Order: sequence, then C-alpha cells, then structure tokens
Amino acid sequence: MKTKKENLYRHVEFLTSVYPFRNYKNIESLNKVADYIDAELGKYSLPINHQEWIVKGNIYKNVIAYYQPEKTKRFIIGAHYDVYKDQPGADDNASSVAGLLEITRLITESEIELSMELTSSFSLWKNLHSLRKRKWEVIFMQSPSVKIISTI
Repeated sequence: MKTKKENLYRHVEFLTSVYPFRNYKNIESLNKVADYIDAELGKYSLPINHQEWIVKGNIYKNVIAYYQPEKTKRFIIGAHYDVYKDQPGADDNASSVAGLLEITRLITESEIELSMELTSSFSLWKNLHSLRKRKWEVIFMQSPSVKIISTI
C-alpha cells in the first residue's frame, strides 16, 4: 500500500479553491465540497450515508462512507470540511479531508479485517458528539497531526 501524493495535492487544491470560503455562512460552498467528497467516496463502491440537520433554516450535512459495515468492531476516521472565518483552509482542514479520501482509497485496495466509518463532517464538534453517543473508537484527523479524541 502506497500513498499517492498527487491525490493529496489534488484534493487540497480543490478544497482550497472553493469560493466563497467554506464556512457556515456559505451554504453553496459547503454543498459543493460535500458533493465533491461524496463523488470521491463513491469511486470506491462503498455504502454512503448523509446526515443532515437544520440550523437557522440552513441545511448542513455529513458524508459518511462505510467499509465492511457488517462487522461489529468499528474504527472511525473523521475530518471536518468547513473552515473558520474567511480563509481557504489548507491546514484547517483541507489537508485532513484529503488524507481521509486517500485513506479510503488505500483501505479499499487492501484486505483490512476491520470495519471502518469514514466521516467527513461540516462541524468537528457536531460529529464528535454524534460518534461519542454511539460509543465507538474515534480518531479525528486535524492537521497538522492525527489526534485521538476518544477510545471506548
């Protein structure tokens, strides 16, 4: 298994080129990014789910792909795709979304005997709360490093 650096660069380039910036005020930009993530995850024929919620009349969503969802022990990797304020967000958090998409490619090309949930969310904290309620092992990718948030 080898990471393809060109994939990482391509994803970061797309995510940081979205304008207006992909913050909570720019729903069209967030939807463009969610659609991109959905299309990229869709290349690997994994089951995909969308979680949506409404805040002040705006619909926000998470895009979740499942690898071997029938297994009971689950490993969850997540990255948020929104940015704080008005910035392109290469380090917050385009690089982690790019990593999530590349990990998806790598695991679908391998024979890992573990169930995985690959979650790209609008909001880090909204997603973390949802995952903790389910009591699963959670790792969030937040540049510049991977942080273990919770192990259950």
